[in-house]
Amino acid sequence: MGDYRSLSHCCALYSAVGIIFMVWVGIMLIHQPFFVGGIEDVEKSKTSAFGAAGTFFLTFLISIIYLMVDTQVGGFENWASGNVNNSRPTRREYDLVSAVPEYHPDDDEDDHEFASFT
Repeated sequence: MGDYRSLSHCCALYSAVGIIFMVWVGIMLIHQPFFVGGIEDVEKSKTSAFGAAGTFFLTFLISIIYLMVDTQVGGFENWASGNVNNSRPTRREYDLVSAVPEYHPDDDEDDHEFASFT
């Protein structure tokens, strides 16, 4: 299987840019259609621009939903097969401080090669 998480990130980013651009084109066609060259039917072009923005929005929404499901249950494969593990890590599993060894500066006094400026 492919890396659907990366693909979903790419589609979400591409769709967000597409939404912004197509809404901008639609607003230009509403307020200043004479700046957009080659348009014969302005009304049809406005409808097409906002329809494309809606399609980009749908793609963006599907990508975000996939990312959320992938984060929560580990992908659609686990969700579809029913292998959903809803258990959350315990506080101990998140506790990174307990894995850090203690440092006692008094034990290392002989190992320092620094000059003393006292």
